Amino acid sequence: MKNKHIRLAIISLIAISALTFGDTIAKTFNEVIEIASNNTLQTKIDEINIELLEEAKADADKDATMYTYVGDNKAEIMRVYNLNTVQPLIALNELNYEKLTKKMNEDQLAIDIELAICSLKLAEEELMNARLNLAYFELDYQAAKLKRELGLITQIELTEKENALEDQRLDIMNLENVVFTDQMELKRLMGIDYSEEVLVDYQMEIKPQYDIDLQKNLTDYISNQFAVTKAKNTLEIKENLFDLVKENFAENVKEYKQAEYDYLVAKNDYESIVETTESEIYTLYSSLQTKYESYVIALEYQELYAKRLEEETKKLELGLVSEIDLAYAKMNLRDKDLAVKKAMCTFNSAHLQFSKIIKTYSID
Repeated sequence: MKNKHIRLAIISLIAISALTFGDTIAKTFNEVIEIASNNTLQTKIDEINIELLEEAKADADKDATMYTYVGDNKAEIMRVYNLNTVQPLIALNELNYEKLTKKMNEDQLAIDIELAICSLKLAEEELMNARLNLAYFELDYQAAKLKRELGLITQIELTEKENALEDQRLDIMNLENVVFTDQMELKRLMGIDYSEEVLVDYQMEIKPQYDIDLQKNLTDYISNQFAVTKAKNTLEIKENLFDLVKENFAENVKEYKQAEYDYLVAKNDYESIVETTESEIYTLYSSLQTKYESYVIALEYQELYAKRLEEETKKLELGLVSEIDLAYAKMNLRDKDLAVKKAMCTFNSAHLQFSKIIKTYSID
């Protein structure tokens, strides 16, 4: 028992010191996103890379105007086609890929921020719930002490009540550390000093359900995917090269075999990515529906336990139940309230991921 008290004291000291230092910064959700975007190195990296790729595209376009060839030398035909057509197209694609990547990185940062905030808010709710529930365990322990004095229960039963009370206190200390950890993660994503305290004005609300015909829109969702677009563009380049090789080389020469190999590899990669993406979309959508059902069930339990609390309150007025019974009913309802918020966060997380995968990205 002594070691348990020491452990409680250590955790309490860590949690208190972790939650009370630094200045406080109150921000809206959009302000948090803006701060994170301004502070992350990824934004600067993407911007520099876009500049470099714009220069590379300009160089490829310039080179394309410097070479012409009129003749029947097969190797020279391929070399000039590569310089005049393939390299400028590759440079354009690479530039567009990076522009898309920058947008996706920005979206992913926003998603990570929202998930971090949701996790922090949920941890804070869970901590508050645990502190409120502590009243029940204290009341239950005091009642057990009285029963023990009257000889109504054994010492083992009293010790069990005492352990339950200490376990609840330990849970509170652990949850304080969870809150602290979530605070640190949010600060990391925002790129701010860990000594600063951040208060985010963010209300947890269930995101709207998707009312879509997945099968009808599946082709569009797949074609919008960055990996699919990239693989498709690569396939088109390799296919055009192979078509040109077929016009100029016999099937038994090295150039033909290499071009055919490159085309088939690109075709296989494209088809594999399409299949993988289709499976991923179906899986995410199915998971989204399941998580929403879990949220609905959590709401139903919340309503049920709210009615039970009303019944226990009326029974207490009639002297049919004790204060402990009422405290237990209140604790159960708080647990169900928390379960609703957990189910909401779980659904919202899946919603954010599904929204990203079906989003259409375009080049400005």
